[in-house]
Amino acid sequence: MQKIPACRHCAAPVVVENVTLMKTTRCLLAILVLSLTVSVTRGAPALRLVDKGVELNTSGMGQFILETPELRFSGGRGEKPAATLANDTLTVQYPSGLTLDCTVDAAAGRVACHFTGAPAGAEALRFLLYIPLKFNQGGKFAFDGQWRDIPPAKAAQFLHQGSATTFSVADPLGESITVATPGGWQGLQDNRVFDWPVYVYVYHYNFMGKTEGWFGFTVKFGAGQTGKFLVDRFGQSATKDFPGKITGDAELKAAAAAEQLPPRAGPALDEYGGLAGSGARYGLPPTGFFRVAKAADREVLVTPAGNVFFQLAVCGLNNCDDYTRTRGREHIFEWLPAADDEQYRTAWRPRDPGVFSFQIANWIRLHGRPYSYEDWTAHAAARLHAWGFNSLGAFSVYSNALRRAHFPTVDILPDAPAIPHIPLGPTRAPDPFAPGFAAALDQLYAKEIAPRAGDPLLIGYFLGNEQAFEKIPTVVPALRADSPAKRELVTMLRDKYTDIAKFNTAWQPAKPFATFDELPDAQLFPTTPAATADMREYLVRFMDAYYAHIARAFRKHDPNHLLLGSRWTPTTAKVEEVTRAAGRHLDLVSINYYTHRVDLDFLRRIHEQTGKPLILSEWYFASGERGLGGGREVRDQRERGLAYRNYVEQTAALPFVVGAQWFIYTDQALSGRFFEGFNGEGANTGLVDVTDRPYAELITALRQTHARIYDVLFGQQPPFAYDDPRFNGLKK
Repeated sequence: MQKIPACRHCAAPVVVENVTLMKTTRCLLAILVLSLTVSVTRGAPALRLVDKGVELNTSGMGQFILETPELRFSGGRGEKPAATLANDTLTVQYPSGLTLDCTVDAAAGRVACHFTGAPAGAEALRFLLYIPLKFNQGGKFAFDGQWRDIPPAKAAQFLHQGSATTFSVADPLGESITVATPGGWQGLQDNRVFDWPVYVYVYHYNFMGKTEGWFGFTVKFGAGQTGKFLVDRFGQSATKDFPGKITGDAELKAAAAAEQLPPRAGPALDEYGGLAGSGARYGLPPTGFFRVAKAADREVLVTPAGNVFFQLAVCGLNNCDDYTRTRGREHIFEWLPAADDEQYRTAWRPRDPGVFSFQIANWIRLHGRPYSYEDWTAHAAARLHAWGFNSLGAFSVYSNALRRAHFPTVDILPDAPAIPHIPLGPTRAPDPFAPGFAAALDQLYAKEIAPRAGDPLLIGYFLGNEQAFEKIPTVVPALRADSPAKRELVTMLRDKYTDIAKFNTAWQPAKPFATFDELPDAQLFPTTPAATADMREYLVRFMDAYYAHIARAFRKHDPNHLLLGSRWTPTTAKVEEVTRAAGRHLDLVSINYYTHRVDLDFLRRIHEQTGKPLILSEWYFASGERGLGGGREVRDQRERGLAYRNYVEQTAALPFVVGAQWFIYTDQALSGRFFEGFNGEGANTGLVDVTDRPYAELITALRQTHARIYDVLFGQQPPFAYDDPRFNGLKK
């Protein structure tokens, strides 16, 4: 079996579907609960506590979390909590002093909640449960047993809202979850109105003036239909028909045979994909490595040969998002080969039983031999070159075939796992105040970075992906004394206030502290203006330490390549303390910028605060016409092409944007990418579909943009603008 390097994008803990049930130790007598009836036969549904709330594990629908609630006050103010899971109890604490303790009786399907210390003005606890967008492909929902179809297209913000006691959701095969509540306001919201591809169930538990009390939930799991499937034998939707859907091997092979690669359109390029002759025109000497420079009053990337290079890249040229988890939900697939089937052995993920790629299976059908990553990437490189792409983006695995094709690439810096990390939602970041952090980076980079320091095809390294640094001011105060970052915060506060009484006055904790020695293990809530200012000061200290350590170690072991930034989300990029710190230490900055309407002022502000060129490091447009989900949804493949042109050309015309990286080469698995469990992303991200067919209308459009990109870059042609209300509100 061919050994393929691991992709850091999916090198994440694999979600376990059937978890060990946790037993509650708290008496549930007289608590408002109902009973659980389990009628599912394919694996046992489960209920357990996790640090984010109550996790619901189904047999085939996946995992759901009823999240720790926000405390709502009259007038609309809200408080977010800090939660601790210990001794089978989830303790949720709020800045105003409210404490919520939750336990689970998994065998009975009961969730019991006890609250104390509800402050004056407290109105309700707001619970959320997120539901994947793919439920719009035949799923249903119900309040108090009144079932309705989940509409496939975005419409109103709320699909339903009002007073109810139960909420149910079912997948297209009919498997369901029902949550029974004490009653009150609840609704199902379509978050696509906020450009977020997810539904969310919202429930408000109203205190009704009580400062202490009990309430509870129960969960009932329902079985689905048998004899029906969600995914056909080619990895396509089994519940949705669409033009060109593959129905047999002959059609699959005929489509592959009919593909003709057009000659690349546009001006002559140098051996690295840069604009040939531009180095001499703009006075850019060759250095043997990619670098940043100024040309014609704008910032540009420069190839090792000394020519202007606007990065037109594709992320994720790799077998990762095409893999899906099959074990535990085999019933949703029309066909799966046996794990020891010699013909399809290479379509199963190595060393990860129960994870399968229909994309690879279709490659095997086409070529009649075991899958070869080298062969696959050789074909992909030829396609990408013909389509006008000039490099690879993040999460790509570099093959010998790609190197022979002289395709430049980027990488992500390795992590130092022995160093304590700060949890930042779904991501994390190493603690820059941890003893030995600098030494650990030095040792790690000497081993993994230094050997590639002389590679001219390597553009540079990202530092991470979507690390939510904006959460540092709320996450670090809630950590304990074993956290170096928390100890650094306490030291800063002790040095500033010197007297604990002054600290109590500034921070106004619900219960004043007697000494500074209590702070390291206390949950601190920065809710006052003074506390907020302190945490902004701390965030500067944190970010400077983080970026400085990495930059120092990196440049010691690799002085030739670029530090490309942290692939921020827009939320992170709005935090000035983060952007200015990055500008002090990095060569470029990067943002994963998903949008219909490009906010040019927002991008200008990032550039002004960092003083560095900008790469748009992840984005795509998706259509649901084939049953796949989408992030930034558009109507069809034609509109995907128009959206691509609008995004790339509008941003390339800015004098500080030096590249754009489309996410990704192939569609994600219809049933969700494997490392996120059963409810992983399954979107129309690809330039090609699961059967390896290019999306012709998208390819035609992006080739037009790629052919004229340098004319747009230097103002010789105006950027394409899509005349549509979702896209044309560009800020000047």
